[in-house]
Amino acid sequence: MKLGAVLLASGLSRRFGTNKLLEPLCGRPMVCYALDAMRALDAARWAVVTGDEAVARLACEREMEIIRNDAPELGQAHSIALGAEAMRDMDAVLLLAGDQPLLSVESLRMLVQQFSQSGIGIACLKDGTHFGNPAVFSAEYLPELTALRGDRGAKAILRAHADDLLIVPCVRECELTDADTPQALLRIAEAMNGK
Repeated sequence: MKLGAVLLASGLSRRFGTNKLLEPLCGRPMVCYALDAMRALDAARWAVVTGDEAVARLACEREMEIIRNDAPELGQAHSIALGAEAMRDMDAVLLLAGDQPLLSVESLRMLVQQFSQSGIGIACLKDGTHFGNPAVFSAEYLPELTALRGDRGAKAILRAHADDLLIVPCVRECELTDADTPQALLRIAEAMNGK
């Protein structure tokens, strides 16, 4: 299976107030956790959808492709569509968010492995309170991903194809917690420091 791994890193961080992906978390920019977890996968291609030069530099340091998003105001669906369009030569595409620093390489590998062995068209992770992102889609779903519009993710596609969806539990609880606010980032930092 040729897997294309795509990190979505174009959000405007309206609730956060600044570019949350560059906020320091335990000594490094938060987005580095997602970049490193994704890069550890056995993928054919790794790419980051972003319009931010600093995020692009961090991705280039890890030998990842840059998919330019010069219109982040069009919402998350636009980022997904750009990423899916760029991966049309892949058998499957994995979509990840840049603001889930607790996501483990182990859970990502398990997601990809179970997807590739299942014969099912879509798989996503679940950690008890969250599900849906990251998710991996077979190539047959690329047209639906590229057709997404607005500030919504691919969860509508997951719901529409529940009969072709595999839900994979994360290795640990709270891995899919996202840092949408400074308070959430502080809680994540405390969890990483074992407090």
